Amino acid sequence: MKKFLTCVSCFTLVMAGLFAHGQSESGNVNDKAAEPTVITITYAPGNMTSKMAASDAIKAFNASQDKYEFQQNLSLSSGAYLEILKTLKASGQMPDVFECRNVPTFLRSDMLYPLPQDLQDLFESNVSVYGKVYTAPLTAQPPHIMLYNKALFKKWGLNGKPQNYQEFLDICEVLKSHGIAPMAAGVADIWHIGFLFNYYFVQYVSHGDPDWFSKVYAGEVKFDNPDMIKAMKLLQDLFVSGDVEKGFMSTKESQLVSLLVGEKAAMIFTGPWTITQINEADPDFDLGFFVLPDENGECIINGGAGAQGWSITKEAAADPAKLAGFVAFVKYFFSHDVYTSYMSKINGFPTTKEKIEYESSPILTDILKTYNSLEKGESWNIGIGANELPPSFRNWTYKKVQEMIMNQLTPEQLVKDMDAQWKIDSRDFDPSVLVQMNE
Repeated sequence: MKKFLTCVSCFTLVMAGLFAHGQSESGNVNDKAAEPTVITITYAPGNMTSKMAASDAIKAFNASQDKYEFQQNLSLSSGAYLEILKTLKASGQMPDVFECRNVPTFLRSDMLYPLPQDLQDLFESNVSVYGKVYTAPLTAQPPHIMLYNKALFKKWGLNGKPQNYQEFLDICEVLKSHGIAPMAAGVADIWHIGFLFNYYFVQYVSHGDPDWFSKVYAGEVKFDNPDMIKAMKLLQDLFVSGDVEKGFMSTKESQLVSLLVGEKAAMIFTGPWTITQINEADPDFDLGFFVLPDENGECIINGGAGAQGWSITKEAAADPAKLAGFVAFVKYFFSHDVYTSYMSKINGFPTTKEKIEYESSPILTDILKTYNSLEKGESWNIGIGANELPPSFRNWTYKKVQEMIMNQLTPEQLVKDMDAQWKIDSRDFDPSVLVQMNE
């Protein structure tokens, strides 16, 4: 019995010692909090405004909780972002979470982890690759709109909100009768013709169907169809009829602001990013905008989520703590107040189901409200997965469109040439290889 009591006493002393060893001066057990899960993150270095906005959100997330610490890679060079990421991957320094701007490239390298469903549900639309989504889209595609000189419109009694396409053409006729070019276009930059091409294609051909090109690959539709011919005739007529300033082939987009402010042209078809340049050129310029409608007064505005957004690598997602941290961060980033702040800093267009509006200049505020109210269609050339264009097809098309608007090629010949070129380009490019990455 004495021996038993001695053993019990020893055990009690040992446990007391262990307890005392784990106790701090404050008397709390395990006073030192668990270390947070460290998650590395990076984003494109090019645009300073976007960089600072993303950095602010990441810092705010770190300050809002103590389970995860997102460490920003702030040492990126100003070179091409994709090449920077390839270098980081080759050196074993690929971040866990990154702004992914080229989903096919990283998917073909088997690097991306699918976005969890509860995150997909945050967004108005998602860009999927054969049924799987890999990015939380940061911003929507900006709309293409008609910016116009309100002073000239008021002077000649013109309606700044044409109700259908014919009313738009009537406006052009009045402007020409007063000796001013209705529109200016910077077609010397080959990509600029893409704004107008995209309008006619989405409005009259794809009707906003994001899977239209998958049907081209499948042989279900061709470019040589009545809708496409009609759309290209409308585009050609705009230039051939003199509705566009005659020097369009030697005009760069950077010159459009001076043509508008200098009253060489009354309208330009561009994006909201041009407004800041107009205000800098002439702070008193009376600027208006409208969305170009079709013959029936309907409009599918360029917009909707692009594939660019936050992604987590497959390697990082294999760590449950890092995956949980990614989910928590994305939910925080796209929460109402945080995402509104981010949008206001970059003058962006939101991707979330929850409508986001923020204080800005009156015209940008009106554009955002209009954007939120209209049906959206994604740009013809941004599809991925089954809708990814062959690499050279976009610029080849734009060169042919340039020939057409100079009246060197008929719309009927253009669509036949597009079908022939598609057959050549798609022979060596098969986006269905991405299916293997999804299985």
